[in-house]
Amino acid sequence: MSPWYYWADSAPHPHDEIYAINTTKVQASPSVKYRGFFPNDEAPALTGFVDEKFGQVIGSNYTGGGYVAPFYSSVFEPLLRLRANHLWPAQWSSMFNVDDPRNQALAAEYGIVMRTSHTEPMMRSTKEWPVFGNGTWSWATNNASIYPFFVEGAKRTKPYEGIITMGMRGSGDTALSAGIETELLENVVSTQREILAQTLGNESVTDPDLVPQMWCLYKEVQAHYEAGMTVPEEITLLWTDDNYGNIRRLPLDTEKNRTGGASVYYHFDYVGDPRDYKWINTVLLQRTWEQMYLAYQREAKKIWIVNVGDLKPLELPNSYFLDLAYDINRWDKDSVLNWLELCAQALLDSLPVTAQSAFFEMVNHPVTAGYTYYDIMISSAKNALYASQGRSSTNAMAQHVRDLFSYDHRLDRSYNQRLNGKWNHIMDQTHIGYTYW
Repeated sequence: MSPWYYWADSAPHPHDEIYAINTTKVQASPSVKYRGFFPNDEAPALTGFVDEKFGQVIGSNYTGGGYVAPFYSSVFEPLLRLRANHLWPAQWSSMFNVDDPRNQALAAEYGIVMRTSHTEPMMRSTKEWPVFGNGTWSWATNNASIYPFFVEGAKRTKPYEGIITMGMRGSGDTALSAGIETELLENVVSTQREILAQTLGNESVTDPDLVPQMWCLYKEVQAHYEAGMTVPEEITLLWTDDNYGNIRRLPLDTEKNRTGGASVYYHFDYVGDPRDYKWINTVLLQRTWEQMYLAYQREAKKIWIVNVGDLKPLELPNSYFLDLAYDINRWDKDSVLNWLELCAQALLDSLPVTAQSAFFEMVNHPVTAGYTYYDIMISSAKNALYASQGRSSTNAMAQHVRDLFSYDHRLDRSYNQRLNGKWNHIMDQTHIGYTYW
């Protein structure tokens, strides 16, 4: 049964009989304790899809929007089938604990450990502040209003297993303030730990297994840590890549024995300066292995979380990342081709009817769409060159580009309309002339 039987239309094979071998198998504990992904930068593609397929009325207080329990059920199941146990929920235009009161309880039923993103402290979603907060999102000038906001987050998470995001960043994934942040951040975390102690008990603050706490050293926050910012021993340090697949820094020998441990936040998708990359998969799996193997060797193995954008169509690197997190020692530096062959062989064996959609989504479309995009870029440059040279073939090259542009559009429509429109909006992502960062 493929973990992606829904998301990649990899149809299961029916069997008349099932056999079990009479033997004992001993499976070691997973290489990484908390393994999961983060559907982020989720508009327009995923949000358009989710709102159309899962948007509904829930009670009298909520209408519209699809990031509700039926959607998260479709995410929790492949997480478990991928042998993962951790999720950061979508956050651009949704509130996990508010949009649908069933969401958190459903995660607990599946055994999925939830956490909010690196910009969302104390289990409160970014979009909750404009709805439930009061004043500006500034600890320096408005901590009196932010304090009860944090308290409510701690109370809300008390019945569930979760990882608490500590610290604080500015609105819109920015720095907290223009002034001195180190002392301010230390004050934020000190206050948060007081709230956790009062709400969840004193042991929750000092026992990282009881209530895991995590501080993400993302962007400017890492600079504050390296400048001497004090981070309590029990808080897990979440090291990050540079948004393009290169981990910026890993634990030093003096940092490997922290009781809170160390972790990694990685990217297969990024929106921000200096350049976005979304749309189809561009991930080099060999580099993913290299970076995550280095992280594991340096004891950064408590949490591995990866930004997977719209989730689809990044099924392939997502599977590879989670396979590494489950058993890093099974895959060495030369194992990528073997791993891909184990994907590919199952696809080839089942190609006749049930695998046609999966083949289109996982193989045919990425290859064809990628080739078309490059042809558009190269041919449009040739058109400009030929025009400057006064060549008679200038117009023919221009028409070639127009034809490719139309073909690119038809490819997107074909993807969105497959299976009677099941994946409508998933290919809405801009990818030509994508320069607005």
